[in-house]
Amino acid sequence: MLLFILLCLICLTSYYLHTLWHYRIYKGVNFEQRGKLFSLYTHFIVFIGYFAFGMMIFTDPLKISIDIILRIAGLIIGLSGIVIGVVATIQKKGYTDTDQLITKGIYARLRNPMYLGIIFIHIGLPLFFGSLITLLSAFVWIPMIILWKIWEEKHLENKYGKQYNTYKKQTLF
Repeated sequence: MLLFILLCLICLTSYYLHTLWHYRIYKGVNFEQRGKLFSLYTHFIVFIGYFAFGMMIFTDPLKISIDIILRIAGLIIGLSGIVIGVVATIQKKGYTDTDQLITKGIYARLRNPMYLGIIFIHIGLPLFFGSLITLLSAFVWIPMIILWKIWEEKHLENKYGKQYNTYKKQTLF
């Protein structure tokens, strides 16, 4: 139980810092000027948060029995999230801001496939593994992720203007 609480706190801290990072970008802070070390630091913080969330699934003290249909649905949703996230990362060539608007591949249909993938993971994998507290924690994580999406879209509207607004009308999420 203590390990699970520690993982929850690590995840919460990481997501909080991740949210602050998105907010600062939304407010116009250019983190690229801070250099590679800062970039490695922020990516490390993000990785730690996602890792802690993954470990929460396996250490959740409140495991519940779930119908096989719901477990399969959870597996499909969770694996879809992983695939969407990996494909989006490969097509974007990383996680950081780019010099041009990406509108090809998965980005031709979805504006924020990485965030959608993360949301699917936060719902699907705890459901599959019957990790009740971790599944309920999605009520904390998903609003944060949606906030990241909103701020990022405002940033991209400022950066790309009419081009982004046109793209936004042609895509989902």
